[in-house]
Amino acid sequence: MSSRFSRYGILFVLSAPSGAGKTTLVDALRKTSEFIYSASC
Repeated sequence: MSSRFSRYGILFVLSAPSGAGKTTLVDALRKTSEFIYSASC
């Protein structure tokens, strides 16, 4: 990741209907060492 983003990070908001593959995408992203997962309602 570029040093430009390392201080603040990048926020992704993932919103989609049921069955669209949100969990599949999050599981793939969680395999990277730079990804921190947080769920909120």
